[in-house]
Amino acid sequence: METNKQKLNNLINIKYNYLDKLKDIEKEIEEIQKNIVDECKHDWIREREPGQYGELITICSKCRKLRYW
Repeated sequence: METNKQKLNNLINIKYNYLDKLKDIEKEIEEIQKNIVDECKHDWIREREPGQYGELITICSKCRKLRYW
């Protein structure tokens, strides 16, 4: 029978394994998003940010990348 200390250690190990996997997934998502932006043939449009005092921004209608001047 497993003791409480062993259970706790097992759960902690499982937790950190999942956190490591999550970091890997987040890194892969960032790389894919960067590739999408890099491969995009941007179609720049101007939009107003939502809200009462929304600023006018320039953004790609395809990949949603902001354009900074």
